Amino acid sequence: MAQRTHKHATLKNHKHMKTCDIIIPTYNSAKVLPKTLSTLKKQYISNGWSPRLVICDDGSSDDTIRIAKNAQLGTRWRPISVLTGAHEGIAQSRNRGLKNTTADVIMFLGSDIILRPRAMSKHLIFHDQHPENTSAALGVIKWDPRINPTPFMEWMMHGGQQNNFDALLGTTSADPKHFFYGAFISIKGNMIQGKQFPEIYKGYGWEDIDLGRQLAKDGVTLTVLHKALALHHHTYTADDIFRRQYYTGRGILMYKERYPEGTKEVHLHAKRRLKLHIARISGVRVIMRWIVRNVAHKYCFPRLFLAITAMEYWYGTWKS
Repeated sequence: MAQRTHKHATLKNHKHMKTCDIIIPTYNSAKVLPKTLSTLKKQYISNGWSPRLVICDDGSSDDTIRIAKNAQLGTRWRPISVLTGAHEGIAQSRNRGLKNTTADVIMFLGSDIILRPRAMSKHLIFHDQHPENTSAALGVIKWDPRINPTPFMEWMMHGGQQNNFDALLGTTSADPKHFFYGAFISIKGNMIQGKQFPEIYKGYGWEDIDLGRQLAKDGVTLTVLHKALALHHHTYTADDIFRRQYYTGRGILMYKERYPEGTKEVHLHAKRRLKLHIARISGVRVIMRWIVRNVAHKYCFPRLFLAITAMEYWYGTWKS
């Protein structure tokens, strides 16, 4: 009886607090989701805040949904919401969460992003100190050292086309048009309600950067919270990175079509098209991919990595 009374009192108190919904899109995340949930459970919750976890599943075929529904985060949290749907992509999953929240602050978090201690509270404190609707905050993500990131993965984060946090070192603000990274970011609910991640992007990326461009037009400012640290617990093979670059190339053409102004020129001129054609029919592309597969887990060859990732990117634009 006492336990039921305490739970009732806790739920009643939630009504007088500011709310924060953490939207996590998932797809076959059964292996990593327990780690993500475990660190969320240990997060310090700033006074006056009532968080809720919103898990948006994208048609998983493993135990992701069961793990999500059985998760327990503690009495400071409102009940977890698990939303399911067909496998349509990360944009659709995040939008499903947006349609089911009226929270004061919305935080987007990747299913493989492991929060370090107090990372969540850094965002909540920021929103306490910056109550204006246009203020948003970006957390910082690094590779989780426990997965032993390969030299290729490290290069992608420090020189390649993975999220470019290096460009934000020593800064306190970032341009939402370029740094609205959906893996660990928070924004006022009033500012994002009625908007959505464009669902035209079916492969990797661009949906969050596209939304960031929309929000920038509405006056959103993005503050970098360097002490809000998270770890990316995801191992990428060389083939994973090739695939990522290919779909990045495919997506840039859709992005360019939506925002022709202020976007770098994307043009497969005759010379570049000829080079790609020669690389394909001569076997150069196959050879380069084979070399990278066999050396990238041990050695760092920046020029080789740059050449192969650029090639895969341009193949993506060519085949779109």
